[in-house]
This record gives sequence, structure tokens and C-alpha cells, in this order.
Amino acid sequence: MDEKRRLLLFALAALLFVFCAFLLVALALAAPLPPLRVVNHQTKECGEIFGGDECMDCFPPAGWENLGFASDVPCPEGYTVVENVDSTCQGFKAQFCCSEGHSGAAGHCEDLVMNSEKKQCAFVDDIQTCALPKQWTRKPDSVDVYGWTCPADYEWLDSLRCQDQEGGGGQATAESGGGQATPESGGEQTGTRCLPCLGTTLVGPALVGLWLLLKGRR
Repeated sequence: MDEKRRLLLFALAALLFVFCAFLLVALALAAPLPPLRVVNHQTKECGEIFGGDECMDCFPPAGWENLGFASDVPCPEGYTVVENVDSTCQGFKAQFCCSEGHSGAAGHCEDLVMNSEKKQCAFVDDIQTCALPKQWTRKPDSVDVYGWTCPADYEWLDSLRCQDQEGGGGQATAESGGGQATPESGGEQTGTRCLPCLGTTLVGPALVGLWLLLKGRR
């Protein structure tokens, strides 16, 4: 009885460890980057801008230089501190950042197209010049760009070739995938669909192992 209780406590402790590890990973992925220290050497001004996150990069205005994270780099001596510095932010054109329920800021999803019949999503190179294959639709004018995301139960395709890129009316092709997607703005972004999937992968086997352990000790 004591041995069975010890095994049960050990299994529960292992399960709790896996859950906490998953929670820490989820929080780290969702957290925004620290503010960036930016300076204007011509006007001798110094300030901070939003550092972006897993789905967005931010840049200082013209004439300003990014020195790194504000927590690591103080304002140069003699520079005037400016409270509000305009910045430009660019979302990533990546599967994760254009998927429903993703963490982080909105991605760059203008080129996202969907096939509701086959429940598929894909990116095209340029939605403005693309003649979509049959059953594929672009963002309706009535839908806000921030609300145009791939539903959670849809499959991502690695590529979708437009008809006009096939020599006019050619058969469009799409390759099923789900690997990594690289943001166009230069940041690194994995193609992970959702954090709950990672949780299922980690916690599921632990629960099965616990059940088999208890069953074998009866």
C-alpha cells in the first residue's frame, strides 16, 4: 500500500512538473519583447519604442537609431529624454501569426486565402495580382484585416500558385505542409499552430503513463 502510494505521488509530481514546464513555455512565447532604446544623434534626443513580439517587429522613425533593449542601454549623457517616439511596426507573414487564437500581435495576413470546402489556408505572393483557383477566397472587404485569420480546424498549405502565374488559366497547385514559416520582415518564427497542441503532446503521454502504472500495480 505504501509502495503504491509512493508511486502515485511520484507520478503526480512528474505530471505537475510537465504542466509547469508547458506553462512557462507558453508565457515566454506570449510575452512581448522589452522596449527598445532609440536615439536621434542630430537632435540629441533619446526615448523608447515598443520592441515587438513573436509576430511583430517595430522600427524607429527616420533619423533615429536603435541601440538595443532599453533595460541594457541608458540614454547617452546630455541627450533629452522624449516620452513618445513614433515607431513603425510590421506584422510577420507567417502561419502561426495568421492563425485563429494565436498569441502575440496581429500578423501580416493580407495575402491569406482560404478554401472553405476543403478547410485549407495558404499564402499567395501578392493578393493584388493573384487570380485565385476555384473555391479559394480572399479577405472580404467587410472583414477587418485584424480579423482575417485561419480557423483553428483548417489545414495550412505550404504554397498556393495563382492561375495567372501558371501562364494564364493553368491548373493551380498546392502542397500540403505545416512546417516552419519565416516572417518576411526578417524575424524568426516557427510554424507552430497553437500552444494547446503542445500541451496535449506533453501532458497526454504523462496521463497515459500514470494510468498504465496504476493499472499494473493493482
